[in-house]
Amino acid sequence: MWPLFTHVCGARRYFINATPLTITDTPRFPHRGLLVDTSRHFLPLPTLHSIIDSLTVAKLNTLHWHLVDSQSFPFDSPSYPLLGKAGSYSPQERYTPSDVTSIVSYAAARGVRVMVEIDTPGHAASWCAGYPDVCPDVANGCLEPLNPSANATFELLEGLFGDVAGLFPETLMHLGGDEVNTDCWDDTAVIAEWMAENDMDSSSTYAWFIAKVQKIAQGLGKEVIGWEVSRG
Repeated sequence: MWPLFTHVCGARRYFINATPLTITDTPRFPHRGLLVDTSRHFLPLPTLHSIIDSLTVAKLNTLHWHLVDSQSFPFDSPSYPLLGKAGSYSPQERYTPSDVTSIVSYAAARGVRVMVEIDTPGHAASWCAGYPDVCPDVANGCLEPLNPSANATFELLEGLFGDVAGLFPETLMHLGGDEVNTDCWDDTAVIAEWMAENDMDSSSTYAWFIAKVQKIAQGLGKEVIGWEVSRG
């Protein structure tokens, strides 16, 4: 008597013997992801492991890791260590490069990609604690968007992007770009003067900033994606 099912070795296919049916089943979307935000709510490694395990059950294949945001900077950047030391909730609520590597490896073993998000130029108030020069005017409470007039801003972004690009082999890199209130650019004299000197207003400065950070990421071999923009 023939078995009901026959497995084709190495092909991940099964035949139902003596049944004239062919079933073709593929996911509708090649990118099927879940976003986790570890800035507003730090997640320990075991929790991230559990989330990844759940993705495989739900047939999702991408962990969108929104790593940092305004509330905290829970990543130990080798190039700019004060981002994590000064910007995290606590020393225990940070991810080392080896932590990130372990999560990426754990996910890859289960068929899950890990895509990092570093939101710019908004959602970056936590950066000011360690490196105030990249923010508009910390003394007067203007913490974001990041300072477009300072070379230090883009030097930091190059270093930080380089750090994460080496840890996340996924080609896609998310740069946010959403919810950017540019009032602090207009209200900070040095930035307002810089925009005037370059014949730009806050709107064109925003577009210039986005293009500049995209070029940095693309230079590291990344394909850039972002949110549908609302500059509120």
